[in-house]
Amino acid sequence: GWDEAKAYKDMAADVTNFYKNHNTTKNRICTPRTSKYLNWRYLKKPDKEYKCYKILKEKELAGYFILKNYLGKKCQIIDFLVTNNSDVYNTIINKSIEFATENKLTEISLWTPKDISFYTHLKKIGFEERKMETYFIIKKLNRAPDPYIENFKNFVNKIPNLKILSNSNERTILKLWEGLGSYR
Repeated sequence: GWDEAKAYKDMAADVTNFYKNHNTTKNRICTPRTSKYLNWRYLKKPDKEYKCYKILKEKELAGYFILKNYLGKKCQIIDFLVTNNSDVYNTIINKSIEFATENKLTEISLWTPKDISFYTHLKKIGFEERKMETYFIIKKLNRAPDPYIENFKNFVNKIPNLKILSNSNERTILKLWEGLGSYR
């Protein structure tokens, strides 16, 4: 049967092995969820308090999840990696409800991809999507060579000093100067 989710003060090597065997985010940008990372990120942070849980079935690891009391209002499921099983999902939700009740929190929230079965399970049991007020802001970088810079480099390579400039033909100088005018 399912054991209750158990809180841990140290995420051992079994979590690293579980991550290697159950990670389905291979095509997403994701920090590897090794025991070393999880211990550093969630258990060795003196300024934040996280509750780390492992889910065991007959002493076999079926997943982990991390809870946080966010501003005394929300129980946040900060991180999770679990087997695709509704009993495992219910264990996370039941422990989150217990955590929220103990801390007088009024909401349970998490970020999750829509293309996993846990998301579908959450929707079936009454979780709802919220429109977020957070926006990602990006700047596209132009990696194409800038003709102005290329022309300037060419000019400096051909005429590297004043002596060469003074001895150069005016037509050559003007041809090399094309595209470098002060109108930029």
